[in-house]
Amino acid sequence: MPPVMNGVPLPAPPKTELLGRPSYNEKIKKLVSAIKEARENGHWRIRDMVDYFNTKGIPAPSGGSFSYTTLHDILVRLEELRVIDGPRSISEAGSKRRYSPRLGTRSGSERGRYTPRRASHT
Repeated sequence: MPPVMNGVPLPAPPKTELLGRPSYNEKIKKLVSAIKEARENGHWRIRDMVDYFNTKGIPAPSGGSFSYTTLHDILVRLEELRVIDGPRSISEAGSKRRYSPRLGTRSGSERGRYTPRRASHT
């Protein structure tokens, strides 16, 4: 039942899908271009992005410098707002990593074979 004032029904307030602080949401939406720029420059780890933003002098929504937790929370919130991809999980980061062979390992044909050491007689 809608609220009534002086016998006249009042319209229901509009429902918003977006919960949270509107001013905070607007502040972090302004960071989207800086986040995309950081990712284009190869800064995918949150710690690298924090250092990048602090070096460039980009202020956090509070007006201070960025911290790991601040940026992580911003990325999660932007993902909830469907504005940008959030922080990558460890498995996602590992699957997108470029392949580089490990040094000091045996090749496929040598893997699994037991080769006894030869005794050296001097």
